[in-house]
Amino acid sequence: MTSLVPVTLVAALAVVVVIETIWIVALRRTRARLRNSLERAAEAAADAARAASLAVPGSIDSEIVLGLIRSGITPTLDMVQKIMDDRAEKEERARRVSVADVDNQQKLAQPGNGTA
Repeated sequence: MTSLVPVTLVAALAVVVVIETIWIVALRRTRARLRNSLERAAEAAADAARAASLAVPGSIDSEIVLGLIRSGITPTLDMVQKIMDDRAEKEERARRVSVADVDNQQKLAQPGNGTA
């Protein structure tokens, strides 16, 4: 009778292992299905962002929207507008600096400035 107890315990453990294995397989399949759904949703969001930006040219930069989506941030209109304004301001500053550099070079190249 004492040898029957270990056999029963081994059989019970075997049943638990089988049930857990089935459960793990089911969870992995569910995870893979959800991951595929998430990837499709991300692609659809990217396509929608591109389509929205092309609907009204010059209104929204789709690359900003896509960058926010990729970083996990919800792209609100205010956030996208602020980033676009910051980018435009940066480009304007860079343009002004380059124009000032050209003006300074032209002034230095004029005769009588001590360079000739």
